[in-house]
Amino acid sequence: MPELRETTASGLIALHGFRLANEQGTDWTLLGIECDASKQEAKKAGAPERARQGLSGVYPQILEEDEELGSLTLRGLESTHRALILDLGPAWLMVQYLTHTSVQWYRRSAWDNTIRNVSKEVRGFHVGMALVFRDWVLAFPTIDLLFQPTWVRKRSDLSIPPCVRDSFQEFVATVAAWVKETGMLASNVWYGVGVYTVCELMFIAGISPFITLRSENNKLWELIRPCIRETVLAPTKEQRLRYAQAPWLHVWARERAYMTTRMAELVKDFNATVAAYADEGIIFRDQLTDMHDPFEPTFIAAALQSQNNLGALIFGSDEWTCMGGPSPVRSDALTELYSAAGLLESPTHLRPDYYNDGVILNSDELCRAWCKTLSFTGDKNVWTVVTEFPSNMRISSLPKRDLCRATQVWDRATLLFKYIVLHTLGVSIGPLEYCGNGYIIRDGGNVVHVALCRGDPNIPLRLEERRVLSDNRITAKLDAPGQLKRARRRRIPPL
Repeated sequence: MPELRETTASGLIALHGFRLANEQGTDWTLLGIECDASKQEAKKAGAPERARQGLSGVYPQILEEDEELGSLTLRGLESTHRALILDLGPAWLMVQYLTHTSVQWYRRSAWDNTIRNVSKEVRGFHVGMALVFRDWVLAFPTIDLLFQPTWVRKRSDLSIPPCVRDSFQEFVATVAAWVKETGMLASNVWYGVGVYTVCELMFIAGISPFITLRSENNKLWELIRPCIRETVLAPTKEQRLRYAQAPWLHVWARERAYMTTRMAELVKDFNATVAAYADEGIIFRDQLTDMHDPFEPTFIAAALQSQNNLGALIFGSDEWTCMGGPSPVRSDALTELYSAAGLLESPTHLRPDYYNDGVILNSDELCRAWCKTLSFTGDKNVWTVVTEFPSNMRISSLPKRDLCRATQVWDRATLLFKYIVLHTLGVSIGPLEYCGNGYIIRDGGNVVHVALCRGDPNIPLRLEERRVLSDNRITAKLDAPGQLKRARRRRIPPL
C-alpha cells in the first residue's frame, strides 16, 4: 500500500476538492460509476465496445433490486491513514489505495471531454474507479488496477487500525501487543510504513536498517497545495524535487544525508567499528558495548517534548530523568510492558554521557555536517548512512540469529530522486509522484496550460507535439547525464 504521507496527501486532495465544490454549489447525487476494464475484461467474449475502448459503467452490488443508483448522495468524506471513506447516505464506501492508486477531482466537462476521450494507453494510467456527479467526478487513477473498494451499510462496519499520528496511545497499545504476543515476528502491523519510510525512520532513530526483520499534516499541505491547479494535482519538476530535501527525505535516493556534527561523528565511529569486527570470529551485535547507535535526538524533538513521549524507553528512565526529560502525562502500554519485564533500566546502544550537554540542539544544527549515503539491494532497495554488517555478525535474541544481508549498489546514479525526475518519464516516491497527475505546459511568457493527461485534446497541437518530442528524447536518453547532447536521428524511409 502507499506510505503514510502519500495516503495523507490523497486525503487532503480529496477534502480540498469536496470543499471547493461545495462552496460553488453542486448536486451530489451519484449519477454513475465508471472504470477502465482490465486487459482480460476487454478481451472477454461479449465485452461491450466501451469496455474494449475505454471507460465503462459498473454498479455497486450492495444496492437492492428496488434501489436506484441515484439513491446514493455524497454527504461527506473522511480521510484515514489507509483509505478514503465516503458517506453516501444509505451506504458507505471505503476505498483503500493499496499499491499505486491515488485521488483526483475533475470538473465534469473536463472528464467528458478529456479523460473519457483519451485511451488508457495514451493517457498513461488507468481509472480504477470514478464516481460521476452532476458537475464533478471523483476519480481514482491507478497504474495497475490494484485498489480495494468496500461497500457497507453502516460506518461502524468499517474497521481502521489506529494511526500513530492521530491515536498515539491506541497505536502504542498495538505495538505493545505485537511485542508481547509475536516476539516481533509479525509483518502485518506497520500500516503506512513501506521501504522508503523504513529507511527514513531508521536514519532518524539512529538504527542500522540491517538489524530489522526484513523489513505532520500542516507541513504536508504546504508542500502539495502549490501543486494543485483548482482541484487537479499537477506538480512541476521543480516542485517534485522539493520532496527530495529535508525534512521530507534524509537518505532515500539522495547523494548526501545532512545531520548534526555529533551524529556525523557517531556514524564515522559506527562504520569503523563494524569494519574492525569483520576479521573476528562469530560476533553478536547485541552483546557489544563499543558499537553505539548514531542517534540524533534533535530529529525527534517534537516527539520527545510531547506529553506522550517515550524518552524513558529510549534512554532508560533514570538517564531520561537526569537529562531533565519530561515525564509523560499518562503511562502507555509499551512502557508498562517493558516495566513489567524489568527492562526499563536495561543497557542501551547509545554512547554513555554523549547527550549531557543538550539532548535537543537548535534546529539549524541539523545541517552542520553530512555523510555520503550508501545504497544496498536485497529484497528491496535500502538507503542508509551506515555500512552493512559483516557475515560473521549475529543477534543472539533472534530465532535464527541472522541479520539482514544486502549487496551494496555502486552504480546508483539512475536510482537518485533527481535523476528519475529530470531524466526519465517515471516517478520516484512521495506524495507528488502519483500516477494520474496532471502536468504543466508553458507557452512562453506567463501562459500556462494544465494538461490533465498525455494526449489531452484541449492542449494546442503544437505544444502536444513539443511534449511528445521531449518525451522521446528522454526515452532515448539523448539528454542523460554524461551524454553529449545530440539531435535525434531522423529515420529516412527506403526508396
